[in-house]
Amino acid sequence: MSGGDTEISLRISAGGWELWYTPDCVIDHVIPALRTTPAYLKRLAFGLGISQVLVDALVWERSFASCVGQCARSALRQTLHAAQAVIRDRVRGRDRRPSSINLHFALGNWAGIGRLAFKRSLVGAVSRSSPPQVSTSKS
Repeated sequence: MSGGDTEISLRISAGGWELWYTPDCVIDHVIPALRTTPAYLKRLAFGLGISQVLVDALVWERSFASCVGQCARSALRQTLHAAQAVIRDRVRGRDRRPSSINLHFALGNWAGIGRLAFKRSLVGAVSRSSPPQVSTSKS
């Protein structure tokens, strides 16, 4: 639930290293039944919402205030769309679980914005990264 794969990819690329896509690579990902429950999916969506904000902040190249402002505008749009979907599904008697998962993602965005206040140094961190140093000495 951390977005760590995205973060490491950004840092590798910013460090001057190449990233390769290998379409022939096959990964079998076994998902236990516990990770398919609505409660788990809501927690996952919330965590991914937080991660989206923090990873977006890593590559932000303007001011901290503009980063927070852009994240807040995006979170507001997502929250309104998700809330409308939950209400629409309820009025129409539909299953609200899919739309409520989207709402949890949007709420995670808001939590991520809150965390930016404590992790302000993350904003633009990838663009400030220096390439990794490779030692050529044989010590």
